Amino acid sequence: MYADPKLIKKHRQSMNLDDYHQDGLERLHRATGLGHAVIAREVFGMGLEQVIHRLESAQAPAPKRVALSELLSA
Repeated sequence: MYADPKLIKKHRQSMNLDDYHQDGLERLHRATGLGHAVIAREVFGMGLEQVIHRLESAQAPAPKRVALSELLSA
């Protein structure tokens, strides 16, 4: 079914959203008609790639703990 078996969605995660994030998710749902999980997965993937890219392209080694908001605003 999948050309790349790593694309099989078998790792389940759950998260709690605040009202602002839930409202944004709902707005995207209404605008696109896509399911909430599909939207959340796509947005998460986009943000994850952005954070990883910034971490890997940093000049200095990243500290063990860093706020993601710091990476995204860099």
